[in-house]
Amino acid sequence: MATGTFINYDHFAGLMEMTLPFALAGAFYQFSIITGQDHQKLEQPVTFRNREELSKLALWILFGALFLVALVFSESRMGLVAAILSALSMIALMLTSGGKRASAFLLLLAFLAPAISMIFWIGPEPAIARFDKLIQQSASVKDSRMAIWKDTLNLIGTHPWMGTGLGTFAVVYPSVQTAFPGQFVEHAHNDYLEFASECGIPATLILFGAIFYVVAQSVRGYRRSNSYFQRAIALGCFGSMVAILLHSLTDFNLHIPANTLVFAVVSGVSYANSSVSAEISRIAAPFAVYP
Repeated sequence: MATGTFINYDHFAGLMEMTLPFALAGAFYQFSIITGQDHQKLEQPVTFRNREELSKLALWILFGALFLVALVFSESRMGLVAAILSALSMIALMLTSGGKRASAFLLLLAFLAPAISMIFWIGPEPAIARFDKLIQQSASVKDSRMAIWKDTLNLIGTHPWMGTGLGTFAVVYPSVQTAFPGQFVEHAHNDYLEFASECGIPATLILFGAIFYVVAQSVRGYRRSNSYFQRAIALGCFGSMVAILLHSLTDFNLHIPANTLVFAVVSGVSYANSSVSAEISRIAAPFAVYP
């Protein structure tokens, strides 16, 4: 089981799923240059510059494949699901924003081929066994994350406006605990519910409302910009935020300082990039913008 520098494999998966989209976005940018979607043309002969861009493309694809392999062997089920849905959402954004369908699927194939080869070379049995275990765990509803979520909803109902205080979940949860009786439950395994129980519903709506606003801005920045470099940044930030927000439905990555810091940096870069894209589109719309 891969854990990297983390104790918990789910939190290592959280870092990998936030990093993976940037490798895909980097490959997208290099592919755009090589195929002549910017200022270079396919009709030009292969030069040293072309070979250099091909090397960069291969490097980004290799990075993405390694991140995916690390994610698979972290054996985090929701981490893998979140990463897959994030990659699909990135492809959907590319296709709905005037991107070439063949280019998107060619990039995806180039990324998946080495990753799947490495996974089968190492042996996918441990990761498959984790999904088999999920079916067995679903039979025990009493001692499951869903039971913790139900208890957390009861806790939110008792303190809906102000919450119990940031960082107090582990202390207050025993007052409503029915799941895992006699055991210490430190987190709700759902960042949305845990923040709501600690900070109250209004503060949680403001917090995640701001986060989803930044996600929406990254989409707008991708669609507005004429620079493939800025579009690649927007695409990577979008995929990164989508992945961790999906994973937060079943885990508490946003309560882990290392992953929270990465998420904050990604959010800040996304908002700054979308602001720059909007300003450039407003001022320089009649002119050609190079990457």
